[in-house]
Amino acid sequence: YVYRTKKNLEEIKLSKKLKLPQILSANESFTLFMQHLSRESSATYNNVACLLSFVEYVQFKQLLKDNIHNIQAGTFGNAKLAPSIPKSSVVHTPYKTMNMMGASPGGQPSTDAPSTEDEEDEILLQEYKCRAYMLYNKYIKRDAELELKLQPEYKKALDEKMDELDKFVNSDIDANQLFHIFDDVIFSQYQIMWKSYQRFVNTGDYQLVENLFHQEKKK
Repeated sequence: YVYRTKKNLEEIKLSKKLKLPQILSANESFTLFMQHLSRESSATYNNVACLLSFVEYVQFKQLLKDNIHNIQAGTFGNAKLAPSIPKSSVVHTPYKTMNMMGASPGGQPSTDAPSTEDEEDEILLQEYKCRAYMLYNKYIKRDAELELKLQPEYKKALDEKMDELDKFVNSDIDANQLFHIFDDVIFSQYQIMWKSYQRFVNTGDYQLVENLFHQEKKK
């Protein structure tokens, strides 16, 4: 006979449930989980911001991976999101429109066609640093529109690198460093969602999600 604590039994029960990445990868389950996060939000913290930031940071990673050569994917680099999720305007707005919105540095990239793969990557890197700066402004900078609850050391590290647009864009941060620049933020928000997910699996909405997944498997 193997003695199991209450915690052991809860972990075994949870291991048989759909995983959080699965829930985030399908349209209906993503919507129901977002509604669950909204219900759990409080006056002091907006849990939906965790999910919104996660989506935008993952889309940002996918943008770099799809367009810059030799990116080392690593953390959340291959995360799959529900197909119906709209594309982030910060991540996917055409660069010329970003210039008009004042989201680019004073020095503009050359309009001449790049002659080498490295030159093409360098032009894209400057553009993607501007997009990263906009994400920093939206979620991390003090009094940001959707300011996230972060460990002070995470915030301080990003403030030092990203507080000034021109300084950040002209820094020696390379494509792989940019790809991973928000990793601590992504992981911290994923942990918050994970805690909420552990409660979500005990709701009627989760049972609906599970039924939908089983139906999809039978097709």
